[in-house]
Amino acid sequence: MEDIGRWQYRGILETLPMKLMERIKNFFLPTENNERLPGALSSAAAAFYLVLAVGLIISPAIIRVRELALLSAPASFGAGDVIALINQARTTSGLATLLENNRLDTAATEKVEDMFSGQYFAHFAPNGTSPWDFFKRAEYSYAAAGENLALDFISADEAHAAFMNSPTHRANILNKNYAEVGVAVRQGEYQGRPAIMIAQYFGKPKAVAAAPVGAAKPAAAPKPAPVVLPPAPKPVPKPVTPPSVSGATAPKPAPPLPTAFVRPTGTTTTTLGTETPAPRGTSLLSRFARQIRTAASSAVATGLSKALVGQAAALLAIISLFLPLAFLLMRTGAVPHEVFLRTLFLVVVLASAAYFSADIVAAARITPDAPMTIVFSS
Repeated sequence: MEDIGRWQYRGILETLPMKLMERIKNFFLPTENNERLPGALSSAAAAFYLVLAVGLIISPAIIRVRELALLSAPASFGAGDVIALINQARTTSGLATLLENNRLDTAATEKVEDMFSGQYFAHFAPNGTSPWDFFKRAEYSYAAAGENLALDFISADEAHAAFMNSPTHRANILNKNYAEVGVAVRQGEYQGRPAIMIAQYFGKPKAVAAAPVGAAKPAAAPKPAPVVLPPAPKPVPKPVTPPSVSGATAPKPAPPLPTAFVRPTGTTTTTLGTETPAPRGTSLLSRFARQIRTAASSAVATGLSKALVGQAAALLAIISLFLPLAFLLMRTGAVPHEVFLRTLFLVVVLASAAYFSADIVAAARITPDAPMTIVFSS
């Protein structure tokens, strides 16, 4: 009996792939089993695609409404939580922890307030103000400095995960040149809605040579006695050189010795990873391509973003409609008028759902790049 049950179980397992392949074939290809109409183009499949499109439109809006409610409520985290996660990541990587600096806190706070007042989210303000201007305003003289920015994250863990998944932001957090950090977490209104902005300011103070406290000043060296020079001897008249012999030339004077080249001292600033704004297109196609790029960069920064999941589902659905339509046209040479219009309607609805839901879902984000500057003596 056990052998019979085992063989039956094995027979079921062997027939499952065949049944699955048969269903896939009937779904995409016109066969006798589906009366020469792929299952993807049937009215039942059209109802499923329509429900999927409505879900892609409604679910992001529901998620966004929930996020806006959380953003308008008092923030559940503060600067201390952000700094703790930074130092945890540095400890895991074998780096020294960063000390919180009041001047860096001030610089980060002024940066966030400037973004809220100017209604922008970028390292460089529309008026040209750079991150280094906020370091200067806070009177923080740095040998190394960097800035990370985040928008609309409702927890410190989510913002930290986004930073660590971005190469340039991660480089700032794990930079061995930094010794201090300042963080600002502020709530405000951005583009007519509640928002939370996070600014991380990293720095290493510039070393200033100072005399030790209590050290005695060295005694002034006595002035040397004036040296009396003997009177200069009278000039000796030059001997008269005889006229040169015909065909002989006088020897040329020796060239002067080359002077030593002195390299000027000073500082050189290297800026790494600064963002460069890309030109914005105005056509519908360029806007859609830009949204795809934004969703892809958001996916790199925050893991698998909700926007990318929705757009991927819509894209797969559109492909699953185009393929059966192409196979039907190749096999039969014609497409029923009703099937063509229904398929075209579903493609437009799915594309619109992916296009308009991207802006709603992809709210929490970080900047495309993070600036870093290191000042060193040349």
